[in-house]
Amino acid sequence: MHRLLLLAGLGLTLTAGYASAQGVISGTVTGPDGKPLRAVFVRAEHTGSANVDEMRGSEGTGKTISVLSNNQGQFVLDGLDPGTYQVWTTAVGFRGTPARVSVNVKAGAPGKADFAMRT
Repeated sequence: MHRLLLLAGLGLTLTAGYASAQGVISGTVTGPDGKPLRAVFVRAEHTGSANVDEMRGSEGTGKTISVLSNNQGQFVLDGLDPGTYQVWTTAVGFRGTPARVSVNVKAGAPGKADFAMRT
């Protein structure tokens, strides 16, 4: 019984350690009037490695993650591997300003990307 509890505790510790090695990009999307826009498609693509040794000649994984902004125009892209991400928005009838944002993601240090949509 004690071995089972020890193994279960070890599994939780390893899982928690893995989760903390990932990062987050959050931000807000606003419209031309400065008010929050909901249901804007926000996408991030991993374009570069966070490890300096791996960066020499290394491209990102190309892995993408997408979410929609909420009623307050906020979005959270989570579970990201450390590295550089290109983040952009898409909404019918709008274009994002800036068009793309480069964000460096580090474990435990949230990245930020805000967009002001224009018609």
